[in-house]
Amino acid sequence: MINFRIMCLPHEIDDIVNELSKIYDVIEVSPFYKNHGASKQGRVYITVARRLKKCE
Repeated sequence: MINFRIMCLPHEIDDIVNELSKIYDVIEVSPFYKNHGASKQGRVYITVARRLKKCE
């Protein structure tokens, strides 16, 4: 498994998860954690797994 910490705006989360799901199997997406101070950005933690290659 691979863990990502993504720094983004709240409305960007879905696009990022959709892009990652094209490459990986998305296992878990954490809630949005707002950064301290005046920043509108926050953190999202995403756990993914490599896709197994299909036998041909």
